[in-house]
Amino acid sequence: MVTTVSQLEACVGAPALPVKMKQIDHLDPLARAWVAASPLAAVVVAGARGISVTLAGGEPGFIKTEERALSLKRELLDGPFEASPGDGVALLSLVPGTTETLRINGRVTASDTELRIAVEECFVHCGKAMIRSSFWAPEASAAGEALATARFCVLATVDAAGHADASPKGDPRGFLLQIDERTVALPDRPGNKRADGHRNVLDSGKAALLALTPGQPKVVRIQGAARLTAEEALLSRMAVDNKKPIIATLLDIQERAEFASEALVRARPWAPERVPAPGKCPTPAELLAAHVKLNKTQGLAATAVRLAVRPSLVNQGLAHDYRINLY
Repeated sequence: MVTTVSQLEACVGAPALPVKMKQIDHLDPLARAWVAASPLAAVVVAGARGISVTLAGGEPGFIKTEERALSLKRELLDGPFEASPGDGVALLSLVPGTTETLRINGRVTASDTELRIAVEECFVHCGKAMIRSSFWAPEASAAGEALATARFCVLATVDAAGHADASPKGDPRGFLLQIDERTVALPDRPGNKRADGHRNVLDSGKAALLALTPGQPKVVRIQGAARLTAEEALLSRMAVDNKKPIIATLLDIQERAEFASEALVRARPWAPERVPAPGKCPTPAELLAAHVKLNKTQGLAATAVRLAVRPSLVNQGLAHDYRINLY
């Protein structure tokens, strides 16, 4: 088992400075424009009741934003949903046709008829999970058990201080390996090495996941105790194109539910008309470049990164990384 940060970093490595600098502590105009174009989000809440993950969906713009807050009507969240002021919350915002996602973390400030969130962190997540899962290639039908047909999931975790995190994961169908009746294994492929979710698992020992098959309304939600492993035999069982994952999360199932997501039905994320017209939504490269420039990290190296970054270079870097480091 992987039980320490040093063991984790030996598996996944440590993030480079530009990766650390892609986050900001508010919603800048580009992030707000992104959220305005999004009809679908995953929402994670962590508090005294534990950790949970669900979907929220509606017409683009159903999430309202301010510089340091966002809000949405509770009726637009799949239930059951519980949240209290002070709970940690994480949101993963998807824009149709775009492989990158936007992650927004903070704290619940109100949760009666409306969920209101004080924003503490905002950053772009790379598109590897969406590419591996062929997320924007929906299936017209998906015969079989929901977990077995799933190609995409959101891993929900929380650290010791109660900060929630929502991390996208994806692969071809069957990537969520049911080891036995009570245990599911989730592979982790090469990424940006932030490993926020993995660090949280080391902190709290618990997680939840919500899995789906693109194009289908049925989702499966699992909650339970979590641990990390780099066991060679298990990783070999989850190889794709003869490439093993670098680590896996083991989730001991304590609660499991399957249901048809009303949020997905409302969001219609795979409908062609949901793809924003050119210029209606910032590109991921524009967001990343802007956020690096807004990041407050001090020092000569950080200043050099801010001066050098621009959308065209970010686009080139993303394309290169997706080409050589997908698996």
